[in-house]
Parts: sequence; structure tokens; C-alpha cells
Amino acid sequence: MLLGSTVFLSFFTLWCGSLVLAHLDKFATVEQMRSHGPGFKRGIPLDGHMAMKYLDALPFPVLMAMWVMLYGHQWTRFQVVTMAIIGLLFSVAMHLTYIEGGKRFPELVTYGGKLTWVGWEHVLYMGYGFAIIGLAYFCTAHPTPSLVWLSTIYLFIHVTIGVHVIHKLLAPAWFPYHGIMDVGTLVPIFGVMALLSGATWWALR
Repeated sequence: MLLGSTVFLSFFTLWCGSLVLAHLDKFATVEQMRSHGPGFKRGIPLDGHMAMKYLDALPFPVLMAMWVMLYGHQWTRFQVVTMAIIGLLFSVAMHLTYIEGGKRFPELVTYGGKLTWVGWEHVLYMGYGFAIIGLAYFCTAHPTPSLVWLSTIYLFIHVTIGVHVIHKLLAPAWFPYHGIMDVGTLVPIFGVMALLSGATWWALR
């Protein structure tokens, strides 16, 4: 219970940090984003990152804490360190791919050709998350099938919201991308679907 609570609080603390950094960078709201100047009329502030603003606050930390609380005792130090390294490297690589898009339209995690402080904070957040996800699916003996399926369904929904499907469909004037039939939407969704399908099979084999 103590370890699970610690995991939850650490994720929640990182999420609180992202809110503070977003406000310090004046990128929490559309009005703050536009205050940066003419090149910031359209973009993605914190209010446009629905997964970061809402799902990263409670649902994701609770899910990660559940896995650690129930199965953390199974994982060896080697497995934890290995997944931590893999998770962080994967998170860094993922966030670096955002930089090119941030050159066209500024967003919370990247603009001006580099990651923002919020971007680097989110690298840590997701690196931490990827590590626990890896441990959950690949290093856990006989996990509860219902928890595996709950995790798979939730993570798919998280990614779908994370690639801005809702705002792309609603198409507010300040949001730079409209429609979902594009590479930036379909590749992550179907890619994650394939990865989660394989991970689920492995966990339940």
C-alpha cells in the first residue's frame, strides 16, 4: 500500500509541476499562448492537451499505482532498472519527434525548435509511466486478466485522446489541426493498437 501510494503521489506531483510550468511559460490557456505574439494565434496550450490536463492527473497515476501495489513485489531490481532505462529512452525519442511540428505551430511541450520545460517534465512523467507499463505487461507473472484488459482499454483511450482526436473533430479556431485522417493521428492510434495487442497477449499467455 505504501509503495502504491508513493507511486501515485510521485505521478501527481509531476502533473502539478506541469501545471505550474505551463503558467510560468504563459502557455496554459489560449489567451496566454496568444500573448506570446503574432506567431502564436494558433497552437496547442495546456487547455488543448486533454490527456495531459485531465488523464495524467488521476486516472493514469491510479492505474500505475495499482500495478505497483499488486505486483511490484515480483519485479527484480534488474527488471526495474532495465525498464526504467528503456522507458526513459522511449519517452525522449517520442518527445523529440514533436519538435518539427512545434516549428509549424507552437504547443505546450515544444516551440521555437526545442522542448519547453513542460516538455522535459513530460519526458520524465512518461518515461516513468512507460517503465511501469513495461513491467506490468512483460515482467508480471499471472496478472489478473481483468486488470490487463482494463489497462489495455484505458491506454488505448488515453492515446486516442492524447493525439487530440477530440479537438481535431471539434475544430476550434485556435487549434491548428482539423480532421483525423492524417499520419499524426492514424499512425499513433494503430501503432499503439498493435503494440497493446501484442503486450496483452504476452501478459495473458
